[in-house]
Amino acid sequence: MTSTSTGSAAVVTAAFYNFSPTVIENGWSQALQAGLAARGVTVAADLPPEPGRIIDCRGLAARDILTDLRGVRGEMLVLRCPEVTLARPVRLLHPRVPIYLVPRGEGLFMLGATMIESDRRGVVTARSVLELLSAAYALNPAFGEAEILELGAEARPAFPDNLPRIGRAAGRI
Repeated sequence: MTSTSTGSAAVVTAAFYNFSPTVIENGWSQALQAGLAARGVTVAADLPPEPGRIIDCRGLAARDILTDLRGVRGEMLVLRCPEVTLARPVRLLHPRVPIYLVPRGEGLFMLGATMIESDRRGVVTARSVLELLSAAYALNPAFGEAEILELGAEARPAFPDNLPRIGRAAGRI
């Protein structure tokens, strides 16, 4: 993302690439671009000739300049279980598999929290499904009869200390 000041208004240009198939399939990239356009942000494949300040939001693709960046894989399930009612997200510190459970209304829940040292994307492993569902069942046995509507896996960028950071590298923030 770049920002250049022209008079009283700021011109912002964002360069997004490397969207995962999940992001494209769910229409998130189009929704993101539409939302940014409504706020005066131009989405382009290439940087303008004089980009100004560059804010690098490439995630794992920034490993070309951040050599200590690594991938941490997260897997999630979307479940339908009308027998369970939650008013807010729940974080369960299960002895083996900590989980989060996010109610989405009408008996739908997003269940996740796997953290696997890997940058592999796309498929969910059987072990993770078993562990997540076992932990959800420990929270409420009604999840034993839940319908699995969606499975997903992505990799997020992380540094060795697992702390977020903002810094400068190769002329970018």
